Amino acid sequence: MKKHVIFIVTIILFLIGYTYLQPTSEILTCDASYKCTLTKELAGFIKTSSEFTVDKNTVIEYKKDDSFHVLNKNITAGPVYKLSNGEVIKPFREYTIDDLKDTIDDDILANSTDFNVYLKEPSAGYNIQSYADKFDYITWLIYWILFIFAIIYFAKFSRKIKSKETENNAEETSNEQENTVE
Repeated sequence: MKKHVIFIVTIILFLIGYTYLQPTSEILTCDASYKCTLTKELAGFIKTSSEFTVDKNTVIEYKKDDSFHVLNKNITAGPVYKLSNGEVIKPFREYTIDDLKDTIDDDILANSTDFNVYLKEPSAGYNIQSYADKFDYITWLIYWILFIFAIIYFAKFSRKIKSKETENNAEETSNEQENTVE
């Protein structure tokens, strides 16, 4: 009974952690007063928001990740905002650009240009969204749950095999003892 409670608590803690770390939506909007609001949606229904203020001297850069992915080598990138007071803000957990190597620099240039236009003309506003979505959230959640159940299944399966081996060894030992007694 105690093992089942620990297992259930572990699954619940995993789901809470996964939900916190994997957003289903991330949108950054900046208004005419240089106030930016980051709105995140977690698990499809929990909404959080945070704010920060940029100024005319804010610089946008992109953090790139060019690791190998399942199907091919894509490059992903996300914005990093360097404020004039030295603060660095990386608002998104997911990336905003996911493209082949040939066009990623063009996309980064276009997004950077949009932000720089906003800094010069704040009345135009600025809006950017990450690739976080509900489909990816649910898909990865299912994969993780299946992975956990597979580990549990193999752990129980290997335990059964060990117990059968122990029983067989015990039988062989008792048979050997009976043969030596005769």
